Amino acid sequence: MAHINDLPAEIILLIFEEFDTSRLLQLEKVCQKWENVLRSKTSPWQTGIELDCRTKSSEEKQKLQAILARSRGEIHAWKITISDSTVGFYRDTFDRIPTSKVQSLHIKLLYDRDLIELADYNGIELTDNFRIDYVDPTCYRLDRLQEKIEAIQLQRERDYDILVHAVKQCSDLTSLNFCIDNMISLLLGSDLKSHPLARCKLKSLSLEGIDLDSLCNDGSIFNMVSQAQHIDILGYDILGSDMNVVRIVNAAKDTLETCSLELPGILDPDDSSRSINLPRLQKLRISSHDPLNGSMQYSSTCPNLRYLRLSGCLPSALCADLLTDSVSVLHLELHLELIKELCQSLRNNLRRCSNLSTIRLTEVKIGLKDVLDELTTLPIEEFVVDGTCDSCEVFPQFFRERSKKLGTKRMKLLLFYHYDEPNLKVLEQLSQYCEVVQAFNKNREDSTYSEEDAQLLRYGRKLGL
Repeated sequence: MAHINDLPAEIILLIFEEFDTSRLLQLEKVCQKWENVLRSKTSPWQTGIELDCRTKSSEEKQKLQAILARSRGEIHAWKITISDSTVGFYRDTFDRIPTSKVQSLHIKLLYDRDLIELADYNGIELTDNFRIDYVDPTCYRLDRLQEKIEAIQLQRERDYDILVHAVKQCSDLTSLNFCIDNMISLLLGSDLKSHPLARCKLKSLSLEGIDLDSLCNDGSIFNMVSQAQHIDILGYDILGSDMNVVRIVNAAKDTLETCSLELPGILDPDDSSRSINLPRLQKLRISSHDPLNGSMQYSSTCPNLRYLRLSGCLPSALCADLLTDSVSVLHLELHLELIKELCQSLRNNLRRCSNLSTIRLTEVKIGLKDVLDELTTLPIEEFVVDGTCDSCEVFPQFFRERSKKLGTKRMKLLLFYHYDEPNLKVLEQLSQYCEVVQAFNKNREDSTYSEEDAQLLRYGRKLGL
């Protein structure tokens, strides 16, 4: 029987290039031949590295040093998850990023609750910027504790500067993903023009929790994304105005194909109207969580849009522009606190999607009937619902009405619920109108399902449920 070691070294090397570098460190210990193959070329080691730096771990540092030695200092993709309390410990790691000819950089900066826990333990409440807001009268040594908290926070702000400086020194990036916890205040921009990062032409940009006002300050970001095919600007507490979000996206209008946006709901005093014009865009997720600004005026032109995901307080005019006959897949997030605002924006607009084949509803709890009433005449082939079982009660009536208007054409229906199982009577009624009725508990392990059901469950998760 043939053994993998019987293969030529070149073929073995091609196989090894499918593994990440952490696994390669393990594979080279299997036998002398594998070690020789892996040490003979630098290419497998240059593909990328993933580091978990949430704790102060010497093992992660050693792993990095080993990979850098084997790749001759070149690592083209970095993915780092780090805590704000460990940034200083890994500062030498960040120094290696710009010199590694990195092309793809993914950084996730998490907030460590140690400062809040320290304050809580001593009967102190902190403001968002970690200043003392309230003191328990029984708290002793307040001055010393306040000095300690402020000293820790000051050091972390210096550590943030080290991290940001490393990012700004990268000159070969084509993909940047920078995600920070909303408890952390970090400025990426304001002086980009004077750093190598400003000369990068990004194909992909993902930002979460970044201060957009500072990022757009010198205009460098617009040149950086002028050839971007993918842009994400997310984060419930985005610092900046809607106009800055739109300006970044429009800077890539000639190349942009996929996009996810969360609009802060803050009106720029210099701009009373906003326009999103993306001729090549095929996939868009857009949301806003500020009901006070839901009436602000937007206009949009996306003639090739195929996949659309909507949530929050979106203006009716924007929904009217986006919900056209080009959309074939529609994903609606029906959050409980914002369901009224979204339904108002959807009313009389959903019917415009005359070529809609798939609809997905998530966070379904109430208000579902208002959405379904708009869908009875559309040629939907696949219906995917993620919500509570109570929401299933309105489906039989919807499918009956749909059957009267469109005939006996049946659709595929997938239900994902969280706790109690749907009513069996409801499922039986649905089976009269649907080709497939499947109900899955998202909190149950895959192993409790048959293989067929497990495949459908994984399919639902692939859809983002």
